[in-house]
Amino acid sequence: MGYVKRLLAATIAIFGIWCQPAAAQENRARELFFASEAALNDGEYAEALRLAEQSRQSLGRDTALIGIMRAYSLFKMKEYVRAGLALEKARSLPSSEALWKQMDGLSVSINAAIFEQARSHAASEDYVAAALDYRWACRFGNRNACGNLGVFYVSGRGVNEDKALGFRLTETACASGRGDPQYCLNLGVFFTDGTGTAVDVLRGTEFNRIACRGGKGWACSNLTYTMVEHSLGTMKERREATEMAAQQCAAGETYACRGAAYAVGKGLGVPIDHGRVKEFYARACKLGDRDSCPYGR
Repeated sequence: MGYVKRLLAATIAIFGIWCQPAAAQENRARELFFASEAALNDGEYAEALRLAEQSRQSLGRDTALIGIMRAYSLFKMKEYVRAGLALEKARSLPSSEALWKQMDGLSVSINAAIFEQARSHAASEDYVAAALDYRWACRFGNRNACGNLGVFYVSGRGVNEDKALGFRLTETACASGRGDPQYCLNLGVFFTDGTGTAVDVLRGTEFNRIACRGGKGWACSNLTYTMVEHSLGTMKERREATEMAAQQCAAGETYACRGAAYAVGKGLGVPIDHGRVKEFYARACKLGDRDSCPYGR
């Protein structure tokens, strides 16, 4: 297995106890580790885990190398949360740049597996199980999981309702810059509506702008509506909001078309143009928004 071969190559220089004259227990720990590797290569994942644990016991302490072996064995056994905990422990131990790269790669796989497991639970309406998996994935660094868990806390789905916690989790998901722009859209709504935080229309506009730029049509619609209704932004900012909605509409975002139609109809940083308004509504209709069809004819 390529993963294990790379792992072993990265560790020979790290754990000198396995490369220098060693006590009997250290030699035994090394033998058990290589036996664990062989079991993993043969697809005997439970045996690989057992041998890795015996290697740790023989050595009398944990190492990043053994921790990664345990995490990888658990991952192959589809024990994703236990794998994440094992990897979390391994990360706390002395390591090397090469091993860190291995841990980073495994972390991505573990997080993705827990996230998909949570989505599967949610699809079958087992929201308690979904919330638990989202919580673990969020802890292990999956920002999308933090965002989904935030929605659960705001709605009280699978957890006790806690809008303030839901807001903080959503903020984490958006602020990371690695999550889905949907969470910035959610954050924009929370600031505008005062969900889990004080009402702050300006902050809401800021996050709707981020989400609109990220391709969320609803955010473009929210952005243009809020800027018109609250008379927000400089002339340049108002024009940019209208243009951004138009661009996302051209990219196929239905609700961005509605936002662009509204913005042009109200003259948000651009001249009022009823012909363009009609064009935007016609495109929204073509993209499946039946409510826009009467205005696009």
